[in-house]
Amino acid sequence: MDRHGGFDNLFDEVDLLVLPDYGYNVTVEPKFNEDDFGDGRVKFNRRGRKKKEDIKLTFRDNAQGEKSSEDGFSYGFNVKLYLSDLVSESGEAFNRPDNNARIMIEKVINEGVMDSSNASLENVPEDGKLKRTSDSIITYRAYEFLSVDEGLDNEELDNGEYTKFKSVLSSPSDLLIPQVVLLQEMIEKQNDGMAPPLGALKDAYDQTMTSIFSKFANEIYTNKAAFEYGAQLDDLSAAQIEYGMDHNGSFMLFKDYLDATDTDTDDAPLGISRMQYEEDNDGGAPNRVIYLDPLVYGGSHLNPPVYLKPSNKTGWLGMVDVLFPELSPCKPKSTDLVDFGSIQSIIDESYSKIPVDQRLKSDPDCVTEKPYNRILERHSKAGIEGLIHAMCRIFVSINFLKSLATFTKFKPDFKNNFSSLYAAYVVELMEEELKDAQPNSFIEFFSPFKDDEFWYAFLEQSVQTYARKVETGAIEDVPPDVLAALEKLQNYESRYKYPDPDDLDEAKDIGDAWMFQTLNNYRYEKNLEAIKETEEIAKIVLKEFVIMEMGYMSDIFMKNLIDIGIVDKDNMVENLGHYILENLTTNTDLTLSKELKEEVEGLPTEGDELYTNGDELSTPDGEPYTGYYHTSIGDEGETIYMVGEYHTEDEHDALRPFANKIIVPIGSIGPIGMITGTDSQPFIAETYIKIADQYKTPLEAIGIMMAQPDRTLNISDVYPGSLRLKIDPQTGKELGTTGQLGVRYGLRLSIQAGPGTSSKYTIIEVEIDALDLPIEKFQPLENDSKLLLCLINNLVDDDKFKMLTKYIFPLNKILSTLAIYNDMAFLPSIGEVTTTLNEGSAEDKPGKYVVIDSSSGTDIAKVYPGVAGWATKEQRESGMFEGGGFFTLHFDKWNRSLMVKSKSRVKKMFKDYYNSRDFDPGDMPKVSDSYIASLRAAFSMSPGERHFPWFKKRMLRSNPFNANGELCKKKD
Repeated sequence: MDRHGGFDNLFDEVDLLVLPDYGYNVTVEPKFNEDDFGDGRVKFNRRGRKKKEDIKLTFRDNAQGEKSSEDGFSYGFNVKLYLSDLVSESGEAFNRPDNNARIMIEKVINEGVMDSSNASLENVPEDGKLKRTSDSIITYRAYEFLSVDEGLDNEELDNGEYTKFKSVLSSPSDLLIPQVVLLQEMIEKQNDGMAPPLGALKDAYDQTMTSIFSKFANEIYTNKAAFEYGAQLDDLSAAQIEYGMDHNGSFMLFKDYLDATDTDTDDAPLGISRMQYEEDNDGGAPNRVIYLDPLVYGGSHLNPPVYLKPSNKTGWLGMVDVLFPELSPCKPKSTDLVDFGSIQSIIDESYSKIPVDQRLKSDPDCVTEKPYNRILERHSKAGIEGLIHAMCRIFVSINFLKSLATFTKFKPDFKNNFSSLYAAYVVELMEEELKDAQPNSFIEFFSPFKDDEFWYAFLEQSVQTYARKVETGAIEDVPPDVLAALEKLQNYESRYKYPDPDDLDEAKDIGDAWMFQTLNNYRYEKNLEAIKETEEIAKIVLKEFVIMEMGYMSDIFMKNLIDIGIVDKDNMVENLGHYILENLTTNTDLTLSKELKEEVEGLPTEGDELYTNGDELSTPDGEPYTGYYHTSIGDEGETIYMVGEYHTEDEHDALRPFANKIIVPIGSIGPIGMITGTDSQPFIAETYIKIADQYKTPLEAIGIMMAQPDRTLNISDVYPGSLRLKIDPQTGKELGTTGQLGVRYGLRLSIQAGPGTSSKYTIIEVEIDALDLPIEKFQPLENDSKLLLCLINNLVDDDKFKMLTKYIFPLNKILSTLAIYNDMAFLPSIGEVTTTLNEGSAEDKPGKYVVIDSSSGTDIAKVYPGVAGWATKEQRESGMFEGGGFFTLHFDKWNRSLMVKSKSRVKKMFKDYYNSRDFDPGDMPKVSDSYIASLRAAFSMSPGERHFPWFKKRMLRSNPFNANGELCKKKD
């Protein structure tokens, strides 16, 4: 048995840490020369995988606006998505039995235009495995990773309901993807064994995937707010900031008000700005000039302090407010995107729960310290945990920004909307950047803690920290793929042979250790090599850390985006299931991507002395109410119905409208009928009412029910179905009901798998029982009803629907692939579309221009867009003293390297924690509010200040509001 108890490894002669990352599922095997023990080669085995990608996205730049032909680009990349990857066993290919996907990203560089492109800054891979497609164009693999999501975890699959699908996963692959087999089997179960042949269904599948991808891509491409850049005009005028009073229905300057009312200055009330008056009385723009109470904020009523609220900034200037929102002086406070303050709380809480490692009490030379089980002080463990959270958040924040066009259209919900593929991509970027954490190569050469060591130590501690949090119960819901990874690493650790002095002597004899190397140093190197050997497994655990931070940061990201007006919540897709029904399904007219609120219909919205006969309102205990009632207004402006002719201060009950009086404005879904899908809308939704197992349109069902001779009978008296009372056999008491009523509301989802209605196949049906009321009160299935919304939500929550949208048509994987493309293309796209600055009028130049309109007697500034793009390359770098790179460095000369200081700083802090066994490094450095404020101020402007004379500028105050927009009473 070798040093790792049977694991393939390189623990002789080869420095594993210096080997490049060859991507997903590549094994490394030494090939020694038996005649010359110190000589040999290393074999890299790229194990079996799917060959043909399912989706391929390509990007090619415009060579900074100088592209003259299709091959005239300087830099590009390909993103390839492989659904349901294959594995090789005993020479045969099998489908992986989980909901997986693999992404391979290739960089494409045109050496023929290297001097004028950012491609000159790309690092060619160490393995030199380049694919040259012409004399100058080379392609190489930059990243390759696989990730697993939920979607195949439901009772029907676990109970063996889909035998054909299970057979495909356990048998050698016949090149037919398992998604199509599962779709066919789902159709068979809903259509009495009838389904289209696999060939025809595969064609329909491909067309549906194309429709989904095209729709998602178009949503991102047309998300204009995410592509806006540059400053915006702040048109706050001198008149709007004037200080005065609302006097007899008109605005009067404060000094004129004092004269007109003969009021003493000391007795004068607090005034308002003209902008406030115009908003309150003339429907003017939202007020941004807030005069503050002198008793709280200083000054006097004659010269009160003032807060100028910044204008809402769209596009990339507004991202300053997302990263660094205005700080609040009281709680609840706004939170910066990374939220370092909460990381400090994590450290403090974790430290109190970390037990002392008993090995610290032993002789360091006599303890065993295997990979993923490093001995650390409590302070070190807590500090490293904070650094892991911090690094994940820093990387996530940068990728959120680069994928802004995706995440401002589709809510960054990484449990429902996006696949873990995106988190796996972030991990690949972390590896690349942390292996290059020291920006100065000279310093790196002499550093005892190399960048590669930093990455593998960081990866080890990510696993060790996550495992500790699982063991202590801090993390409870561990995804199956992460749990499997932890078990593999635990088995690896248990079988790992910890080097002893004899191993070191042998290593020195064969040249695997240098002459004066110590045993501790040798053990340290071998541990890191073991982490390198298990790197792909360990990255699964680190990926889960990234997902956790994405979930935390997405809430802050969304709140800050909405608060400053970059995102309109009603125009953002929060639920992909709703999106499918709205945009990719025929026979629907739905509006679900907005905040859904109940509205009362058919009842008065105001008034007293109102009367109901018992068919409209119910008491709090659910009994129908007959008698007089009146309306009142609630705290949020809603209408409340209350008992009694008039409103009084005495206690009296509120009444609830009957369900048939409440609507939810969601739109409509048409009834069952001769409806077919289209190429762009391949799904079909239909409503029905089932009476005694017969499918009827809602209108037909109403006719049948109302035709009953005795409509006072309950529905169960005429259509009992399988509904039965459950009786306790011991006591004879009723325990409830079992079975289904004979009248049920239903929603059907079908797919078009060929031309004509005969090619429409039902996939899913969801149903709910009608209320067992008298037949005369039978509730129809109507548009804009809570009943329809209930059916829609039942459909979206159904296990079959989840299989359909997370596995068969993996919406989250498609969306994540587009987000990765968006991320990678962002920086290389800047400055690639160009137009000249030197010709034509303002509207012919790049950027925006302002026209002053004086036609109304008041100068009004209006902003108009010019030509899309940037100035030409020559105009952007016109000389060494004008941004050409001699004294200043503009974007064209920037190497696009991110987080240079953050990486080196974290590396230093990590090293201190990682190598300190008995040293107390203290708390994590805290990021102060003042520092965040200074970062924000560097990108912020307040043009309204120019309207104040110098002696009044001292009365300007910072933000006096909390995160909810409420004026602070005092500093908290």
